[in-house]
Amino acid sequence: MAKSDLFPGLEDIIFAEKSADETEQEVITFYETHSGRTLAKGDPIRLFIETLILIIIHQRSLIDYAAKQNLLAYAEGDYLDHIGALLEVMRLEASHAMTTLKFSLSEAQSAVVTIPK
Repeated sequence: MAKSDLFPGLEDIIFAEKSADETEQEVITFYETHSGRTLAKGDPIRLFIETLILIIIHQRSLIDYAAKQNLLAYAEGDYLDHIGALLEVMRLEASHAMTTLKFSLSEAQSAVVTIPK
């Protein structure tokens, strides 16, 4: 079930930006600003930085996921159980669903009507 299904009025939250393009531009700009050097497309330093971008993106994804596990709308599995423990509530055990159905006929019948199982 998606977060929006449980909490329709709650905006999505992002703890760490995961866009590869934005992250690459951010890191390249940071390097160029602090080194005073412009990196060409084939510059070995730029190529090295570009290989690090994948690691940075992966770490940001993990940070975003871990931070969201502290919020009820995103928590799942054991994380959800630990949020419940803070409030001294436990997750209900799985059980069979039960429902009551009502059948009605549009008009009176002259014979018994059997509803198939």
